[in-house]
Amino acid sequence: QMNLFNRGRSSLGHSRFTATNPPGGAIITYWIGSETAGVATETEDEVAGDASGAEASLTSDMSPTLQFEILDGQGQAFRRLELPEGALQEGIHRLVWDLRYAPAFLPNLEGGSDRGPRGPYVLPGDYQVRMRLGEQERVKALRVQGDPGVEISTTDRTTWHDTLVSLHEMIEVSHAVVTTARQLEGQTTQLREMLATRPEIPEPLSATLDDIEGNLQTILEEMLGDDADAGATQPGAPPLASQMQRLYSAIGASTTRPTAEQMQLTRRSHELLAEQVEAINNVLDEDVAELQGHLDRAGIPWTPGRLVALPRR
Repeated sequence: QMNLFNRGRSSLGHSRFTATNPPGGAIITYWIGSETAGVATETEDEVAGDASGAEASLTSDMSPTLQFEILDGQGQAFRRLELPEGALQEGIHRLVWDLRYAPAFLPNLEGGSDRGPRGPYVLPGDYQVRMRLGEQERVKALRVQGDPGVEISTTDRTTWHDTLVSLHEMIEVSHAVVTTARQLEGQTTQLREMLATRPEIPEPLSATLDDIEGNLQTILEEMLGDDADAGATQPGAPPLASQMQRLYSAIGASTTRPTAEQMQLTRRSHELLAEQVEAINNVLDEDVAELQGHLDRAGIPWTPGRLVALPRR
C-alpha cells in the first residue's frame, strides 16, 4: 500500500515529465489456454491462474463464469474484481486489486447505479485471491504490507481503518435515505397530478399527503441542506451527507490516527444518520401505508408505489 501525497505543485514549466504509472496494488496474473480460448463464449475447457503468475490447469464442461475474489483472514470473500477486457481470450492476462474494499454502491433514480467513493484500504495482513471457473477454483495467498514510509502503530492504524470503514458504510446508507426520499417525492408529485383531475379530495387523504411531503422535505434538508443556501454560504455545520463525505476524504488522506474532533464528528454523524434512517423508514412503514389505504377507499386509480388491485367484475 502506497499512500500518495499531492504537493499541489503545478507550475513546473519545461521540467514537467509524465509517463504511465505502474499499477497501484496487487498484480494478479493468469493464463488462458488455446482450447479454452477457442470456445470462451460457450464452454470452458482449460483455465490457469494464480496471484503470482504460476501456471495451473482447470477443466470444466460448464458455461464460463470466471470470477476473481479477495478473501480475508477467515476465508470470507469481501471484494469481487472486475475482469480485464478479453478476459477469456488465449494468453496471459493481468488484473489489479487496489488493496481496498469495494467502492460504495449508490443506486440512482433511473434504476442503475453510480460509482461512489472508493473503499478504504484493508489492514495489512494475509489475504487470499480466489479464481473460480464454474464449480472449480484455485486459491493463492497474498500478503498486504503497509507503506514503509508511514510510521503508525497497529492500534492507531486499526482505529484509522475502522473509522473509514464506518464512514464508507454511512455514505452508502445516507445515499439510500436521499434516494428513497427522492423516489417518494416523485410519487407524491404524480399523485398530486392525479388528484388535480378529481372533483374533490377527502380530507384524511389530503392531510396524510401533506404530512408525507413535509416529512420528506425535512429529511432532505437534514441530509442535503437548504438548496437556496447551500455550499460554502450555508451557515453552521455542513449538511449531514456532505459532512460524512468530507470526513471520509480528510481521514482517508491522512496517515495518522483520526483526531479527537474527527472521531467526535463521526460519532455525531452516525447519531444524526440514525435519526434520518428512522424517519424515512417511518414514512415507508406508516405514512405511505396510511396514504395507500386512503387512496384505495377513495377509488383513486393506481399510482407508483401502490399494490395493484384487480378490478371487480
